[in-house]
Amino acid sequence: MKKAKDLVSYVKEKAAKDKTIYVLGAFGNNFTSAFLEQKCNQLTWNQENRGFLSGYVDKGYQAFDCVGLIKAFLWDDDPSNYKASEDENEVMMYDRAKVKGMIASMPERPGILVFMPGHVGVYIGNGYVVECTPNMPLGGWGVLKTKFAGRGWTKWAEYARISYEKTTSKPSNNKPANKPSNKKPDQYLTKDSKVEFVKKMRVEKYDAANDWIYSSVVGGWFSPSICKEVSAADGKKDQYFANTNAEFTIPGTFTVSKVDEANNLAYLKELGFWVKCGALIEVKEGK
Repeated sequence: MKKAKDLVSYVKEKAAKDKTIYVLGAFGNNFTSAFLEQKCNQLTWNQENRGFLSGYVDKGYQAFDCVGLIKAFLWDDDPSNYKASEDENEVMMYDRAKVKGMIASMPERPGILVFMPGHVGVYIGNGYVVECTPNMPLGGWGVLKTKFAGRGWTKWAEYARISYEKTTSKPSNNKPANKPSNKKPDQYLTKDSKVEFVKKMRVEKYDAANDWIYSSVVGGWFSPSICKEVSAADGKKDQYFANTNAEFTIPGTFTVSKVDEANNLAYLKELGFWVKCGALIEVKEGK
């Protein structure tokens, strides 16, 4: 049986690499055009984010999703070792675990899995987690090392398919997941949070009739009049957004007036529309 310390070493190695990418349904696959086509045909989320993902194909990236990172370790970083009997989602991983609990009771045990609805990561010790996530404010769409505190983890479990060395202490900065007690920006958006957009997003579609652009990172169609082009990825940095793959940001600081936690959306008062939380960086705590 594989060991928890080896899982920790594996995910830390992946987090240290530049070329990882989040693709739903992936477990360490080489991110080629053919693989993207396959996954877009299989899963709607990938098709919805195809414009963004297509910028990373055939460039040496390795693709994972959150559970796929853990399964890739189990299968020796080789997708050809896939075993249907071991193919579990995060709910199955938690349900199958014999040692588990709510996040406030989590012991200091590197290699433990941490959970929030629809997502799983690997606790690596000393207040840090490695997770594969499409979350630009945390650092990108791929395997990232993130802070445990304030992230929103709700449960923990020992992964049933590996062995653990037992310890008894708890993380020194372990806190109940959803309501951090400090007032520093923690990326947990609430009413009156002040936010900025991530520094680089990509135009995926252009509606010439209405002069609107589409970005799956933002979460829909909107006017390019609020945007600033930030690179010459489409050929020229000229504030011209009709070219697919133009890279932009939306400058300014905005106020969150409503939050839809179920769909991970925030309503921005100044813009008057809903935005995916993954496009936003909190710069000041709300209520």
